[in-house]
Amino acid sequence: MCGIAGLVDAAVRVDNETLAAQVIAMRDRLAHRGPDDAGVLVEADLRLALGHRRLTIVDLTETGNQPMTSACGRFTIVYNGEIYNAADLRAKYPHIRWRGRSDTEALLEHLAAKGPEGIADLNGMFAFALLDRAKGELILARDRFGQKPLCYTAGGGGRFAFASELSALRTLPWFNASIDREALAAYLLLQYVHQPRSIHAGARKLPPGCWMRVRLDEQITVEEPRRWFDWSARPEGEEPATERGIEEMLDELDALLMQAVRRRLMSDVPLGVLLSGGIDSALIASAMVCLVDDPVRSFSIGFSGSEESEHLEARQAAATIGTLHQDEVLRAEILELLPTIAAHLDEPLGDSSCLPTFLLAQLARREVKVVLTGDGGDELFGGYQRYAETLREEAQLAHRLRYVATQRRRWSAADAYCSPRFWMFMPETIIDWIGDWPEFAAHGAATMRGILADESRPLIHRMRDVDVHTYLPGAVLAKVDRMTMAHGLEARSPFLDPEVAAFASRLPASLSGSAVRLKPMLRDVLARRLPREWSQRPKKGFGLPSSAWSHAKMIGLCDELLLAPDARCRDLLDRQALAAWVHRQRRPQAFSVYQVWTLLVLELWLRSAADVAASGAAAGPLCALPLATDC
Repeated sequence: MCGIAGLVDAAVRVDNETLAAQVIAMRDRLAHRGPDDAGVLVEADLRLALGHRRLTIVDLTETGNQPMTSACGRFTIVYNGEIYNAADLRAKYPHIRWRGRSDTEALLEHLAAKGPEGIADLNGMFAFALLDRAKGELILARDRFGQKPLCYTAGGGGRFAFASELSALRTLPWFNASIDREALAAYLLLQYVHQPRSIHAGARKLPPGCWMRVRLDEQITVEEPRRWFDWSARPEGEEPATERGIEEMLDELDALLMQAVRRRLMSDVPLGVLLSGGIDSALIASAMVCLVDDPVRSFSIGFSGSEESEHLEARQAAATIGTLHQDEVLRAEILELLPTIAAHLDEPLGDSSCLPTFLLAQLARREVKVVLTGDGGDELFGGYQRYAETLREEAQLAHRLRYVATQRRRWSAADAYCSPRFWMFMPETIIDWIGDWPEFAAHGAATMRGILADESRPLIHRMRDVDVHTYLPGAVLAKVDRMTMAHGLEARSPFLDPEVAAFASRLPASLSGSAVRLKPMLRDVLARRLPREWSQRPKKGFGLPSSAWSHAKMIGLCDELLLAPDARCRDLLDRQALAAWVHRQRRPQAFSVYQVWTLLVLELWLRSAADVAASGAAAGPLCALPLATDC
């Protein structure tokens, strides 16, 4: 796991030394992502510089350092991630004299041979930039589900830059850091900024499963992102599976999960697993115990005096599975860490589980450098409580319509799901705050509603699709990446293995989750490994306990931060509407801790990003950056 950065100045505004200094400043802003080594390459003829910060995981020697140039000398790569099928890639090229054992070298030589068409062969998480000297172009690409971030900016007049984080782009003197009001509306709607927008008007995020070409001509031509992967829940048939058929599918899933975990054990440094009391992490931990000889280290955190804390269930799981477990029980009064979390987020992300994830990563990093996680299980296999609630409403409606033929159908899946059940603030509130309903947020909302309204597929498939394309990359994976990399800890997600994900896409509705049983396939696989009562446990969210955020305390933070004379939010949102909203939150029956948290994170992030132009929101993107059109 690493941090990457690159800069092109085709207009020759600066000399080579200044170009190198600028990319080194970008690179070193990412030092937390790669504390073990740093590299830089200046390509004078192309007016390009590449920077890299390395977290050593596989091949700890200098043969794995980056930027790395291919054996033929034509290609150079900077790359962040892990390629789990690197050995298979190496086997395809027996003629190459390999310099080391790193997956970077295997990736580089594969791309040198196959070009962008070879991206689909990769099993891993990655974001990379590949320089092709012969063609005078950069190829940027991102993994299937968006586990690794990649953002970019074009300053106009022959300038282009990319990086693992927006924080690196903000070091550039010409970067447009003004707040994009289109992105701001998306953040208020979803509690994160959906790709391809970023919180800054001058930057875009390459969407998951996409690659793009940047031609290094005089003006720098940034081509539209091209999709190389897309996931959709579209099984060939929806007939109920027979008991024998279900057992065969469970056999297949069990084998695929074991294989996915085995692939993610490649490491030359200690690794462990993040363990909660839930289904997903228990599945991963139990597979690890079967596959390694040494004791598997597991980690969890809890909160003292809270009935919601999962640390006791995690201890029980560890004892049953047989891991060497370590946990830390913290006092619930930890809101003073909120400014630290906001500063590490790179852009606003209102998921309250960022804070416990940050603390859990901090704990694990004391012992290991790599952890496996259960991320992706809920989206791919139907695990969220909002799925059950929406399916229950759909079933109740169908039952009523059997007996009341004249009843008008007023319920819709789009209305039920695109509600406070899934959206943070409703469009009418956002309009009150920023004055209108910006096109990007409106398009995203309409796309989600369109997917949910398509009754040609079962509702569980539509909800999974929406979450895989929005919530998974925008909230879940962004949270895990930022909070683990803040401590130089690599997180790997076996559920996002291409073969596991393909299996999940083929599941019929009856095996994808229902109003009464979520994640049935994962529960039944776990029941093969652990006592059956483990597989029947209800899902708990990994968030802060309610004792950490009393009504009085959160309202006090609103007064202190949101309504202060120097509040940054007041420069972006209508002050009277914001004050009225805070006033309504004073009534316990109207109080929403998740909405309050989302606004507090926005305010604290704006304060932490001192170089953000928070004095006024930009009317829209100020440079011609390509936009993808997926939901």
